[in-house]
Amino acid sequence: EHALPDSTTRRAPTRTRSIEKRMLTALKPSPCVRVASVADKRPARRAPPPPPQCKTVTFTPTKRTTRVRCLGEDERMFIPAGAFSGTTPERRASQMLSAMLTYVSAWIVIAQLENVAPRASLAGTDANVSSDETAEAARVVDQHAFLLDHLEAHPVRDGDAWLTELSHESPTLASRIGEVRLAYAKSDFEWHNVHKLVVDGIAFGNEAVMREWLKGAYAHEAA
Repeated sequence: EHALPDSTTRRAPTRTRSIEKRMLTALKPSPCVRVASVADKRPARRAPPPPPQCKTVTFTPTKRTTRVRCLGEDERMFIPAGAFSGTTPERRASQMLSAMLTYVSAWIVIAQLENVAPRASLAGTDANVSSDETAEAARVVDQHAFLLDHLEAHPVRDGDAWLTELSHESPTLASRIGEVRLAYAKSDFEWHNVHKLVVDGIAFGNEAVMREWLKGAYAHEAA
């Protein structure tokens, strides 16, 4: 009789194939799953602004020179540094306005003294008025006359320099005028009206200049 094959020997190839299949399944790469990160939730970054455009500007303050003017998004007119001795037009305009406000403040104080001086002078002629009140009346009258004479002899070209010179002779008047010009510049001076008047005046002046030029051109062609 033939011997029957052993069950272990019969199952060996099947078990071997099963092990190989599981090994191949383990070695097969698994599909990648993308996990959303915090960076995905951030808004997209804006594109960087384009580089400024550079233009060559030629001007002749004292000698012919060439400079490069870079213009960004907020393009403004180029002003050479030598036009105002290294300062800005706004700074120069503020200095001129400071001198004008000093001059105006001096006249405001003169008007205030004019209102007080007549009453003080009348009070000084009254027999019942004390000697202190008489002295105060004389002081007010003297300040009024002194400030008028000082303003006529020393025109206001630089507000701070003029006040410094006045303080050497009358510290009280210099301090009073300084306080008046600061209060006037803060509260009473109509800055918005200045802007409107300047722009409207320049526009009107440009039209007047062109009108006169056209008249001269037509007269020259007619002749």
